[in-house]
Amino acid sequence: MTSEGSRPKHRDIRRSALFQLQASIIQPKSARFEEQIRSLEFAISRAADAWPPIPRTNLRVVKTDRFPGAPRLRVYFTIDDDDDCTLQQIELLEGPAEVDDPQST
Repeated sequence: MTSEGSRPKHRDIRRSALFQLQASIIQPKSARFEEQIRSLEFAISRAADAWPPIPRTNLRVVKTDRFPGAPRLRVYFTIDDDDDCTLQQIELLEGPAEVDDPQST
């Protein structure tokens, strides 16, 4: 049995309305999007303090690594308290997010 002090910290992750709106625009264009977000949520929930705050804000930023068939993403988040973090914004950095449609030109 482990004591409360020896258990790793685990924060719950919430998604802001702005994050959800931005994600809804990126997601249909991006293969493996939800898998990327779940991976980020897991990392942030376990080690949110690993990403330092952006100066003069309460925001922190995490970027996904390059991965075949998936775009790079930048996610801004906040540490709300000892128990919660919120994904605030998401941006597409680069990568295969759109499929070129020859009919669209």
